[in-house]
Amino acid sequence: MKKQYLLIWLLCLPLLSLAQQKEGRLQLSYAFTGIKEGYNHQEKVDLYLNDKLIYSGPAAAMDEKRAMDVSLPPGTWELRLESWVWYDEQWEAQTVANGYNIDAVWTSTIKVKKKKKLKIDLEFDIAQNEIREL
Repeated sequence: MKKQYLLIWLLCLPLLSLAQQKEGRLQLSYAFTGIKEGYNHQEKVDLYLNDKLIYSGPAAAMDEKRAMDVSLPPGTWELRLESWVWYDEQWEAQTVANGYNIDAVWTSTIKVKKKKKLKIDLEFDIAQNEIREL
C-alpha cells in the first residue's frame, strides 16, 4: 500500500512543479519618507488582489524600507496596498480621515505573465502627501 502512495506521489510531482511554473512573481518594496520626529510608529501593510487579502506584512517601524515577494496567477488584476499604524493600542488605517497626513492606500491594475517577475517600488512621502512609483 505504501508503494502505491509513493508511486502516485511521484507521478503527481511533475504536475505540481508545472503548476508552480505558470505563476508570475510580484516583488513589491515600499518606504515612507517625510516622517516627523516622534511619529515613527509601528506599521504594517495588507496586500489585496481583486479585494482578496493575499499578504499581511509584519509590523516594523515606519522608517524601515520593506519588501514582499508573492506568487500571482497570470492575468490582469487589481492590486491594493493598505498601510496600518499601531496607535493607542490598536491598528488603524493610515488615512487622512483618521488624522494622518497621507492616505497610505495604493491601487494599481497590473498584468501578470506566467514565469515573469513584476517589480514595483513605492515611496509614501508623508510630507508631500504623495505616493510615488519609483
